[in-house]
Amino acid sequence: MEPFLPIKHTGSDEIDAADPGQGAPATDPGPVPGEEVDPEMAQREKDELEKRMSEKRSEDTVFRTPEVNPSE
Repeated sequence: MEPFLPIKHTGSDEIDAADPGQGAPATDPGPVPGEEVDPEMAQREKDELEKRMSEKRSEDTVFRTPEVNPSE
């Protein structure tokens, strides 16, 4: 007996949850070939992402390193 059930594809248009792939809902499809990319908009998006990342870095995290008791 196998330790897990093999993945069987049903042939439907169902999207795999582990790897939605390019063009799946809530993913950035990226630039379309032949479409002009506005450099100002790209820079604004990059700056906004950097701003959000720096804000998240400064927040307190929920997880912390466990403290070791020196008497043990």
